[in-house]
Amino acid sequence: MLYKRIIGTIASVLLAVLCTGCSFSGLSDNDLLQPPKATGEKAEIQGLLEVTTNGDYTLKYPQSGDYRSAIIMQDLNSDGDDEAVAFYRNKKDSSAINIMFMDKVAGKWASVGTFSNANSDVDRIYFGDIDSDGINEAIVGWSSYLTGGSQVTMYKYKEGSVSEVIVNDDTNYADMVFMDITNDGVSDLIILTTATEDDTGKSTSLARLYSSCANKKFSRVSEIKTNPNVVSYSQIMQGTVSDGVNGLFVDGNTSSLGELITEVIYYSSQNKSLVSPLDVTQNDGTVTNVTQRVTSSVCRDIDEDGIIEVPSQFTPILTDDKLTPCPITKWYKIDADRGEMKQTIQTIASYFDGFYFILPDNWKNHVVAVNDNTSRTTTFYCIKEVVKEDNSETPTEAATVPELDSDKADNTVTAVETEKQPVLTIKVFSEKDWKNDGAARLSDGYSVLEESNSLVYTCKLGASENGQYNLSSQQVSKYFKLI
Repeated sequence: MLYKRIIGTIASVLLAVLCTGCSFSGLSDNDLLQPPKATGEKAEIQGLLEVTTNGDYTLKYPQSGDYRSAIIMQDLNSDGDDEAVAFYRNKKDSSAINIMFMDKVAGKWASVGTFSNANSDVDRIYFGDIDSDGINEAIVGWSSYLTGGSQVTMYKYKEGSVSEVIVNDDTNYADMVFMDITNDGVSDLIILTTATEDDTGKSTSLARLYSSCANKKFSRVSEIKTNPNVVSYSQIMQGTVSDGVNGLFVDGNTSSLGELITEVIYYSSQNKSLVSPLDVTQNDGTVTNVTQRVTSSVCRDIDEDGIIEVPSQFTPILTDDKLTPCPITKWYKIDADRGEMKQTIQTIASYFDGFYFILPDNWKNHVVAVNDNTSRTTTFYCIKEVVKEDNSETPTEAATVPELDSDKADNTVTAVETEKQPVLTIKVFSEKDWKNDGAARLSDGYSVLEESNSLVYTCKLGASENGQYNLSSQQVSKYFKLI
């Protein structure tokens, strides 16, 4: 009886709380959502922050990069033990972000350096030995959405204290990379800017290389102008340009909607400077780039040989207006010594279904593809290699679909006709549709290529008139790749 009475009382209290919209004293939504308290050394570090700020602080988290924690453990003085780096804001001073460096002194965590930055956010932090003394420095990028400003600072922990060096006190940065671009075994800092107008009204964007610091100053080793048409970056990739040469592959969004260009930036040991060979300055001062394209294709090691390729794109124009071929992406390697592009492979992509297909060598300039997103089908047709000249009814033999001329900004294409018989069909099914329809498709000549992310990728082999463009199932599997 007593048990029932207790249960009834608890139920009544809960009902009253729910009906009145009140909460239990001392509990709020924030309290319920609080992460578990830190333990061990992290708890000691947070305790030091509590004492330093009188408990009135908010942790700040880097927004990009490899380190996204507000408290980062890193060996900054090469003593074999980790020190701590913390980003925080004093609630009473919202105009700055603080960075505190902490180390164990006599067995207890203590501050060895605290600095304030006027920007509103921490962009990212790198760690690396930039001055070749065997001790890692901390490189911090700061940003502000309110002012659009940004800054890069370096911090060095030596002989019991931390010093600060402001790197780019004269310009904002759009992005930065920490890597060995000079190929000397020592990390370098590359700062990229997007276009800003100078005193003459001309738009200028830059890539600046900073190397080892001495006397608390960074050395600006090299500076080059980059493409002023780039307004933001789609991807920045570190990688091998050619044997023994590291570089940056920068895919940038231009002011023209949906267009991408690529800049390959690397260090020329011969010229002792950065170079970017894909940008061409015209006589009127405008800058063009041979990789300009309307596509989401970005640089990658497309042939998996350890060297990054650069994409360019063209679309064949067919006289058969019932077919709209999809763009062909040509992939180029960069000859770092000559600053020239050399084509490697061509691909057809379906970004809707997340795959690309490497065109066999004998297909290049002879086969086009048509994507149908509604039926989730990509069909490859053989080119008859004829064009109609001067609106004549009599077709004349033509050369193949022309290659990209790497010295020109625009791609040239040739109008061609196609055979109606496909040489290959790739069709994508959902798992549900394949379960219902798969048996019939298999009987119709389809076979499964891949299964990924609840999708089933299939293919059906076709045949060209003379058989020279026919593929086996093994060849199709070799050329088919998921994005």
